[in-house]
Amino acid sequence: TVAVVTLVCGVGVAAMLYWEQKTEVGSMVAQNEVVQGGTRAILTLADGKVVDLEKTKGGIVEKQSATNIFNQGGNLVYKDSLVQAVEKAVFNKVTVPRGGEFKLTLSDGTVVHLNSETVLSYPVRFAGDTREVELHGEAYFEVAADPDRLFVVEGGGVVVKVHGTVFNMKAREKQDHVDVSLLSGLVVVENHGVSRSLNPGETAVCKKSVPSIEKKTTDVSISCLWAKESLRFEKKTIYELTGYLSEWYGMDIRLDPSLPTDQAY
Repeated sequence: TVAVVTLVCGVGVAAMLYWEQKTEVGSMVAQNEVVQGGTRAILTLADGKVVDLEKTKGGIVEKQSATNIFNQGGNLVYKDSLVQAVEKAVFNKVTVPRGGEFKLTLSDGTVVHLNSETVLSYPVRFAGDTREVELHGEAYFEVAADPDRLFVVEGGGVVVKVHGTVFNMKAREKQDHVDVSLLSGLVVVENHGVSRSLNPGETAVCKKSVPSIEKKTTDVSISCLWAKESLRFEKKTIYELTGYLSEWYGMDIRLDPSLPTDQAY
């Protein structure tokens, strides 16, 4: 089976990458059949119980802290029951493997799209004055509006604070920076004591090693296309392109070391 991916890299420029199992094409080699990522993830409950969400579709997966957890065909949904018990925070964790993706609806109605190789930790029910989650990887947040409680995301040492908005956050361990791209609303980004607000259409680039935030005006919708099961690249090097595709397809791509590292397409 041959998989073909077309990358539109600017006006009049296109690159086509071909993979075939155990077949070398140009300077690229794929060792396994290429299969597009699917909706799969692992749910880890507060007591350590592990649930494979790919195998448990439909119905109630679990009940914790008066909250029912449903797996509705690739969307893990948390719904509070009528019983409003006051308990200490109970945390769950969703882990999306390489080549996978998953959608999560938190108890406050916030929808989170999780990209490949991503882990999100969150309380089963939000209590107190803030709604706090922790991100390792990349996620697209559609935050439910709540003027009385901030929604706070911590990832890679960077903190994002919002009341209700739509943004993408990329905080991967292998990268030396964290990116926050805002589509709508208003967010405040904090990085080691430095704080900047973002308007729609802006991206904050936060270096992990230094207290700095660089703001850029970009087409932020491009960075969020993965959440709509689509990819588009502009002004990226071949190494950046294959990095995205490696995450998307859950495969290793090896490039000829003689290829230029700074040429953008």
